[in-house]
Amino acid sequence: MSVAAFEACATAVFILTGFAVGLRLLLLARRTREIPELALGGGLFLIVGIGYPIYLVAATAPGLSLEGARRLAILSTVCLNPGMLAVFVFTWRVFRPEARWAALLAACVGVALALLTVVRVQELASLQDRTTLLQPTDVLLIIYTLAGMSYLWSSVEAFLCHGRLRRQLALGLIEPVVANRVLLWATGSMFALLSDAPVLVAGLLRVPFEDLVTVRLMSSLAGLGCGAALYLAFFPPRFYLRRLAGREATA
Repeated sequence: MSVAAFEACATAVFILTGFAVGLRLLLLARRTREIPELALGGGLFLIVGIGYPIYLVAATAPGLSLEGARRLAILSTVCLNPGMLAVFVFTWRVFRPEARWAALLAACVGVALALLTVVRVQELASLQDRTTLLQPTDVLLIIYTLAGMSYLWSSVEAFLCHGRLRRQLALGLIEPVVANRVLLWATGSMFALLSDAPVLVAGLLRVPFEDLVTVRLMSSLAGLGCGAALYLAFFPPRFYLRRLAGREATA
């Protein structure tokens, strides 16, 4: 299989999984009326299910006019940035609900993303060559940095939470699937960070991302890992649940 074919397959798996998990959580939030489900579901749905695939179409779809690319890229931006804020809100509300600094961080990120969205939309409105959509600008690099921060923060908090849950699990106070789901979210967030990092580094070095085959492959592998973690966390197959139960019985 060629690198391009592998990238396409990995991207499709990532998008479909993110779309399915985001939709499932949004439907759950509709019943529970809880912020965490709404924030995470909305974030995944907007980023992975809508914003990211639309941006790929705008940048790479053959035969698409410049005006069409502009409109799709703008639509992608107004989906991606609120989705990114939703991940910050999820991390705050789940892992640091009482911390004022976490609330302040989410608020500051919200203001920053609102301003960045306005600037980015203006930038896209004056786009003269759709091939430049694959070349990160200064504004886009700041957005990538905030995206990396959201994944890193969520991953660190989830790993710390999993450490506390392991002690409760040893005492039989929680179900193993709960602790494992937190671990999978931590792992998936780290894979998302690893998928985002090569794009950010390529942009900072002013090297066209599409020319770095090895880096593209690493980014695709990380995206595939993120999709796998999301799938196991929110759509765990029966054999996986049996394996978790078997570990608990052995312990």
